[in-house]
Amino acid sequence: RDSENIIETAPLSQMPGLAKRFMDDIHLLLLQYRQSREFAPAECLELFDLVDEFLSISSASYCCKLYKYIERTDESGSASDTASEIISFVKNESDSRGKKGYPSVPSSTGDNSELLYRESTLKKAMAGILFLKVETRRAGVFVENILLGIAAAIAMIFVTAISFLWQGFFLEEFSISFFIVWVIAYMFKDRIKSSLQILCLKYRSRYSYDFKQMIRDGLDNKIGICREGFRFCDEKDIPPQVNLKRNRHTLSRLENGSLDENIMVFRKRIEIFADPCRDIFREFDVDGIVDILRLNIRHWTYKMDNPCRSIFFSDGKELKKIKALRDYHVNMIVRYGESQKESSMERYRLVLCRSGIRKMEKIQ
Repeated sequence: RDSENIIETAPLSQMPGLAKRFMDDIHLLLLQYRQSREFAPAECLELFDLVDEFLSISSASYCCKLYKYIERTDESGSASDTASEIISFVKNESDSRGKKGYPSVPSSTGDNSELLYRESTLKKAMAGILFLKVETRRAGVFVENILLGIAAAIAMIFVTAISFLWQGFFLEEFSISFFIVWVIAYMFKDRIKSSLQILCLKYRSRYSYDFKQMIRDGLDNKIGICREGFRFCDEKDIPPQVNLKRNRHTLSRLENGSLDENIMVFRKRIEIFADPCRDIFREFDVDGIVDILRLNIRHWTYKMDNPCRSIFFSDGKELKKIKALRDYHVNMIVRYGESQKESSMERYRLVLCRSGIRKMEKIQ
């Protein structure tokens, strides 16, 4: 993967030589691995073959990616030999997997679902050393309890003060009147408590997190902490720089009847412990982790209109009925950065219809 990416980012004059070296390295890697099969213990042969299948699929996949790049950029034909070699290599690997009984053989007439399934499953298994485990639990519990306790204390001070003042000024002893006053005061006290709790939790969500995840490696060593928080917010609470990046135009405002947009805020803070990472991944140059954010849009699509409708088009002679797609837009502002450094922002637009995601655009 990295070698293929280097070829695409290198100057075009260096591409033929790098591509040739890339193919030589792949041939050598597969040859040396497969020759070592005779030394594998009998109980490991099945796993050995699964690794062989994964290497075959992966190498063919990145060779195809390289072929597309060569086809797109090699106007002089200097890398034509490498392109021909890639075509032969991919064919040979496909035939080889078929002869060895691997189900991951592409077909021009089938749906090739088995190939994608095995590729995905094998990737998770073979690259398991690079995957991190997470242990999720609630975060900010202590701060939340302190804030709620303060709210309850303020409410209790109110009801106690009312009861003492009423008894001191108007009543000589406990009576039905005092009981009624106490109940009414407690009602106000309860409302004050609930209101203060809501207010405290509202501000707490801005500065604290909902969950804390302990990041552990495959050997269960703690190497970091991930904190996550989610809330809805009003447009007036959004930082000015985010509003500027959003650049909401007039049509967007009219879309919701001149109302504010529904805004969701998701925050994530990842802290990685440098020393444990260096101790665990000594053979790798680890400079970060890959974090995948998954957004479930299924519940949104349930409420959407038909993905396609008919409209009419005039060519000056007659009206023609044509199809038009009905889209819904979700704007995403991604703000990211490191501690004590200036953050960066990107804006994306998710184009949806009832059938699912149509496309995602990066807005400049």
